[in-house]
Amino acid sequence: MKKIATLGIIAILSVGSIAFADDALVMPAHVGRVYMTNTYAFANGSYDKDGKYTDLASGAGAFKAYNMGFALEYGVTDWITGAVQWAPGWNVWSDVDQNLGTASTANINGVYDIFVGAKLQIVGEKA
Repeated sequence: MKKIATLGIIAILSVGSIAFADDALVMPAHVGRVYMTNTYAFANGSYDKDGKYTDLASGAGAFKAYNMGFALEYGVTDWITGAVQWAPGWNVWSDVDQNLGTASTANINGVYDIFVGAKLQIVGEKA
């Protein structure tokens, strides 16, 4: 019985994210929306298998990075919304403390994955 209940909860949680993605709200026709997100990431240490935190030694790979992501949504009709998402986006700058030799500098700058998709309303008054 416990196994069935656990599987049932997992199934509900899995399907729930699909059924209620962004509350299934589509944009009105010919209305657009633009998002911009900013992220600052850093790693200057690590955890061992026992959960003990250790600072990284100089030249061992500590990094800092600033990332910008963008998204654009546009209501094609009252029940179809097109979207372009650029996430994680573009690392504007980064600083990597890595010993690569005298003439080398490491960075994680650059552009990353872009996503193009659409939301369709298949149930409701506008479908």
